[in-house]
Amino acid sequence: MFWHQRDDAYSARLYEEGLASFHTRLSALGVKGFLGSFTFKVSGVPWITGEGYEDWYLVAGLGVLEEINSLISDPIIRGVHDRVAQMSVNGKGTILAHIKGDPTLINASNTCWLSKPRGTSYDDFYGDIDSVISGLAASVWRRQLALGPNPEFLVISHTQPQLPKAYQPQPVNRRVLIAPTKR
Repeated sequence: MFWHQRDDAYSARLYEEGLASFHTRLSALGVKGFLGSFTFKVSGVPWITGEGYEDWYLVAGLGVLEEINSLISDPIIRGVHDRVAQMSVNGKGTILAHIKGDPTLINASNTCWLSKPRGTSYDDFYGDIDSVISGLAASVWRRQLALGPNPEFLVISHTQPQLPKAYQPQPVNRRVLIAPTKR
């Protein structure tokens, strides 16, 4: 996942067209294990001031990220990547792994970052999360290797679950800007 913002010197239309072009070109590279990408327009992300963008890159393993990163220098994609990068500010990234629920719910509108309460075991926390999302179409993701500015857990669902205050829930408003470019 990668968060970024548009430099105010550029129009939203130009920036978003550049993003769409980048995602289309990335999909066209045919990287084995690249399962698709999304971009959301977001607000309420604590580490992004105001409105920003959230890119998801679905991969079958971390080695796929390494291959994508090395291909960014390929002339087929480098120019469009560099144009968008030039218009971007405040980029931050994280690596997440799906741990519970339906992994296809990435594009659901309700997202909330959570923290495991200090002193709570992972087994107890996972049991609590199971009861919180029981009966909901939901997906739970966990930050990997403590990488990124985000809390450790993300819940994505079509309806906002009732989350205990002890989880320090941080809801994010988002809407799909770029739908999956590959599946």
